[in-house]
Amino acid sequence: MRYCFKFDKLPAGYAAKPARKTAQKATVQYRGFLTSDNSSFFYQALRGVSEAYLSKLPYQYRFPEHKVHNLIAVIRQDRTCEVAINQWDGIAECRTKRSVEKGEPISEDDLLGVESLSKIDIEVPDDSGVLFVHTYSWRRALYFDYGPWVPGVESSPRPAVSKLMGAATTLLMFQDRTNCSDSQWNEFFNQGWFPFITLQNRTVSKMQSYSAEKWPIDELLDEVRSDLLPRLPAIKVKARNSDIASGHAELICRAIDHYLNGDDLSAVAIMYPRLEGILRSCAAGSKNNKNSQASLSRAPGLLSEAAGLNATILMPERFEQYLREVYFASFDPNTPGAVNRNTVSHGVAPEQLMDTKAATLSLLILEHILYLAV
Repeated sequence: MRYCFKFDKLPAGYAAKPARKTAQKATVQYRGFLTSDNSSFFYQALRGVSEAYLSKLPYQYRFPEHKVHNLIAVIRQDRTCEVAINQWDGIAECRTKRSVEKGEPISEDDLLGVESLSKIDIEVPDDSGVLFVHTYSWRRALYFDYGPWVPGVESSPRPAVSKLMGAATTLLMFQDRTNCSDSQWNEFFNQGWFPFITLQNRTVSKMQSYSAEKWPIDELLDEVRSDLLPRLPAIKVKARNSDIASGHAELICRAIDHYLNGDDLSAVAIMYPRLEGILRSCAAGSKNNKNSQASLSRAPGLLSEAAGLNATILMPERFEQYLREVYFASFDPNTPGAVNRNTVSHGVAPEQLMDTKAATLSLLILEHILYLAV
């Protein structure tokens, strides 16, 4: 369904926090991406959609909210608004972890994300505002941008609505995978783990439960290896074909062979220094080609950003934190207590810790970098 109406006044956004009538200033959010993770603010904003947009439909055509699967509103500076409800045809362009054939069934575990939703037949000029609501399963996301007419806001190019809705779909599809509390993230990092892209959703879900209860995630190592082992041939191919890893491909392949043969110590000795070399290649191709450990940690995410990829499931900011705090962790030379880049490269990593966990982590880090730094 499509319909048009005219606002009495252009919408400016949503109040970000309460303000008294006598207050001189109120905080207004004029652009945002909201999901149920945003709690009451999200639901208040959705009620605003009903009041500002759905209520403008002639009474006999009113849509109850539960039947609105997707809604796009384009607001022009002359205050006219065009609204399209449930117009998407269900076709999406996705990034996958593996090669697929036409007609082959695809699961969520096969996906890296949804790049765009195709055939959204509505024009959104750069000087117009836009709002959309999108649904995936039982979840909803809301995006709004009233920036073009907000005073003092510098105009910047806005991604196509099809890409924004792809990002929304990815966010909703993998919400369980990416939604950890700060205390859970601290527990992940303290134990040396991360929800790597290689891992299937069920494994990540268990890891999240373990992190919430502060249980040893190492107990899931066998399941993690079960997810990793089928990926190793593809990792070899990806390393050989990658701009950032091809110069290290022979050593990567040897490390994988050592790993498959149960020689974890040799795999660790090869992989941890080589991962830094790969990060240096990422930095050389990114906006920030400094080689400090903080810059190297950020480099894969910068490449993904420069390529315009939807990296939601890869969590580049959290992965940067993981590299900085775990892979590049500082150490006491007198009592080195972990395997990381610094302890291995300085020759003080405890041999007994250069084990299956350490070798597994090195290969998981590698594949995560390779997917980020496309």
